[in-house]
Amino acid sequence: EEVVERLVYRLQLGKVIREHLFLPPRPPRLVPFPEDLLPPLRQALLRRGVRSLYHHQLKAYLSVRRGAHLLLATPTASGKSWALFLPLLQHLAENPSSTALLLFPTKALAREKARELEGVFEELGLGRPLALDGESPPGERRMALRARAILTNPEMLRWHLEEWWPFLSRAAFLLVDELHLHQGLGGAALAGLAEKIKAFSPQVRFLCASATVGDPRGFFRRLFGASPLVIAESGAPVPARHLLSLRPPPGKEPHLASLLARHLVLEEGLDCLVFARGRQEAEMLLARMARLFPRWWGPLLRSYHAGLLPEERKEAEREVGGRRVGVFICTSAWEVGVEGGEFRAGILFGYPGSRESFRQRVEE
Repeated sequence: EEVVERLVYRLQLGKVIREHLFLPPRPPRLVPFPEDLLPPLRQALLRRGVRSLYHHQLKAYLSVRRGAHLLLATPTASGKSWALFLPLLQHLAENPSSTALLLFPTKALAREKARELEGVFEELGLGRPLALDGESPPGERRMALRARAILTNPEMLRWHLEEWWPFLSRAAFLLVDELHLHQGLGGAALAGLAEKIKAFSPQVRFLCASATVGDPRGFFRRLFGASPLVIAESGAPVPARHLLSLRPPPGKEPHLASLLARHLVLEEGLDCLVFARGRQEAEMLLARMARLFPRWWGPLLRSYHAGLLPEERKEAEREVGGRRVGVFICTSAWEVGVEGGEFRAGILFGYPGSRESFRQRVEE
């Protein structure tokens, strides 16, 4: 509350504020581990500091154990990944012949999730989860037929679908992250891949996660021809939040956004995430802010968008994960990039085009 009051007073925002909403905090809804969770999996979670589950994670686990297809539509940062990983890991440990295919929108995200799962896979005796993409060496690609889990992207799967049929014929799960991205031609391509996988493995079940699907059940049914259990209510904690809607005079938006970021970072000591609507906006805001911040702040201002070279994106991801960035200006490329970083303040530069996208960016 004090931060908002200082922000309004020092930047004289009274005339441009159109709405100020306060969203109160919500405590977590925690539940014990399920009774049938395998002891090695339980110990693996305990060693990582996980001593209980959120309510929606347990609900997801039990529904998959009962044989349901699943769509998790809970907010960003609510633990969706592990809500899907838990029943998958349990099933693979109990069924030595089963495999799982996990699809992510980017190779960076697939690799990060593979690293996240690697230790648990080893502790359960499942070998190593295999992250495959266009940069994978031939030796790793040949390991696909012996792997228990492959993490990749739809394009890579399309190229190797027939080659991987021995793996896919044993697939118990097809996990798809960021389902909302698969619309239009991309959705038709995913639906075609799902049909072929069902032909290889009639027993396959679909586990999907997304925070921004308008009609989750109908969308899922159109893609996979199956009706899922939809879980939208989260048991994860939510911090208190202040939302301010500002409408400056036309043409003054970049200057106001730069002033907001400068005050939040230099005066309040808060790391700031800025969402732009495209790469040109992101670079324009970066240039504006670089002129307002002290010169020594230059390395702590970062932009992130699809126009950067892969090496530049990886460097930005490492710096955000290591909390070495003060202002991070990004586009929707970050929403499907590597997870990481914790920001206590955020600026949405312009309306992103839909309520679902707006909601997801606020959650980020």
